[in-house]
Amino acid sequence: MVKNNVVVRDSDSKTIRLDKQEAEQSEIDARAKRVVNVDGSGGVVSPSNPLPVLITDGTDIADVIPTNGYKGIVAIAPGHVSLINSTSETLLGDASFDGEWEEITNFGVLVITVNTSHVSATDGLCVEFSSDGVNIDSSDTFSIPANTGKTFSFQAANKYFKVVYTNGDTTQTHMRLQTVLKPYYVKPSSHRISDTISPEDDAELVTNVNKGLSELDGNFENVNTFRNALNVTEAFVHKVGISEHVRRNLDGSTTLDVAASSGDTLINTADTNNFVVGSLITINGTAEHERSHFHVTAISVGVSMTLDRPLDKDHVIGSVVQEIGIAMNFLGTLANPLSFKVQPTSDERWQITRIMITMLDQSTMDDAKFGGLNALPNGVVIRLVRNGVVQTLTHWKSNGDLKDDMYDVEYSSKAPSGFYGLNGRWTFTKAEFVADLDGATGDYLEVLIQDNLVALDDFEVKAQGRLFGG
Repeated sequence: MVKNNVVVRDSDSKTIRLDKQEAEQSEIDARAKRVVNVDGSGGVVSPSNPLPVLITDGTDIADVIPTNGYKGIVAIAPGHVSLINSTSETLLGDASFDGEWEEITNFGVLVITVNTSHVSATDGLCVEFSSDGVNIDSSDTFSIPANTGKTFSFQAANKYFKVVYTNGDTTQTHMRLQTVLKPYYVKPSSHRISDTISPEDDAELVTNVNKGLSELDGNFENVNTFRNALNVTEAFVHKVGISEHVRRNLDGSTTLDVAASSGDTLINTADTNNFVVGSLITINGTAEHERSHFHVTAISVGVSMTLDRPLDKDHVIGSVVQEIGIAMNFLGTLANPLSFKVQPTSDERWQITRIMITMLDQSTMDDAKFGGLNALPNGVVIRLVRNGVVQTLTHWKSNGDLKDDMYDVEYSSKAPSGFYGLNGRWTFTKAEFVADLDGATGDYLEVLIQDNLVALDDFEVKAQGRLFGG
């Protein structure tokens, strides 16, 4: 590039050549045909008619660079290496390199690279910033590993900066610390996706506020968090509750021989064999099922059963009517335990968030007993089976064991003609988990009775939670 070859025309139309160079006269003559008009009366400079220029008043304040085939004037401080905040001198153990305050008013970014033979002291790389070149207003610190090139970038936050580097306790065999001052923003650092990220890596802090369109009022609203995670519980994502006793199937089983509708309290069945007044039943069809059980209050033998509440769903002919048992005060053994389950149908997924315990007995209760019985030799097992994998949640042999899991266990005193009682509540979400049961993989929550509980007057467990996505 030929310097000082600007040709201008002053208001008197006199041509002036600045600092002519005889060896390049022919080039100057050629460029003299394209002029920059000082007072607006000359030729027009355009992308198709560019004029390379260098303006000088004794020190360079602008330069010409080619960009995509065009030339433009640059009138900013050029990027360069800071000589007073860079070093290649090795350091003894625990020694320091102390750079000098350097003005960075006209720069946008500081880029520092370090590669050294031995680790630095803890937070050994320190980049300091100052408004007056005397007092430190802020600083950033990093620990540097051995033989690993590290790159850091900083905004030019104050008028002055300097670099201080403190070595670890081993003398270096090589040290390369370079600071480059750049006028423009640059990418802070580069990483492969598979790279392990270290807390000492350079990074940019990016934060955001999540908003979503409310289905309630059509307006955008903030999405909140709970314990550092998106709060989906308070968003009422799950609108259908689950409240089911663990149960086992009993002998009574039949089908509807007349379709039943939501609101009906009488169902017509193919038979009433093995059903009695007081039987508990569930109704499940291929498309619809009732989540809560019914009590049979009347039977027309071989024809129909009357229920204690209306049906929630419509049910087609052939829907299964199944007798169930929810009372667990029966005889089980270690070899042949009684199994009581709560299980979603294959088209549903349940998230059980707590279980409720009820026991009744004629005997007094305390922490050393199970209900009013002596502590059990084998105990009651609570477990999950998910995708065929068994996970035992707990094992109760005494009322004290229940308290270990629940704490919320209360004893009820016997009324003159009533029962002693025990009630407990085990809230899974207080331990920050849920029992996630996917009907598609046959998941269920199970209670195993492995002892003789016949002497109890009642023992029931109810699982509560939500239909996922419902």
